[in-house]
Amino acid sequence: MAYGKVHEQFWDDPLLRSKEEPCRLLMLFLITCRHKNRLGCYVLGSGTAAEDLQWPVEKVESVRQELIDAERIAWDPATRIVFIPRFLKWNKLENHKVVTGAIKELGSLPATPLIEQLLEAVERYKLPHYKPLAEALGNRMENDMAYRIDTVGGAIRSRSRSR
Repeated sequence: MAYGKVHEQFWDDPLLRSKEEPCRLLMLFLITCRHKNRLGCYVLGSGTAAEDLQWPVEKVESVRQELIDAERIAWDPATRIVFIPRFLKWNKLENHKVVTGAIKELGSLPATPLIEQLLEAVERYKLPHYKPLAEALGNRMENDMAYRIDTVGGAIRSRSRSR
């Protein structure tokens, strides 16, 4: 069973303290839910969150927007990926084995522009053993850009690399 750390500083965050209880609860849920991964960048649709929290979907979406506006999370609606920019600050990848697992989790994520923000977070909070993860993220960004899929008139095509 996986776990997420909730540091006591969570409750001291001035921005979160200024928010209503649903905002703090959603943030806590995103840090600790069973859908998260070691990267703090994972797929979580509004319906799934609503079911887990026993909230209407509209409430999840409005409270999520508050967290986006507060820059506590980022959201890619096309892929339903949520990213917690400071997740790795509080949930360090402890060793090479954990980094290897995180790289595997990265492989299960659909193409998203949030990978760039994840790389920035890895660089910001990195430990020496994060190097393979940073390389994997760089490669992933390059591949996502080179093979991004577009839908045009119902047909799917890949973009070619421009060099």
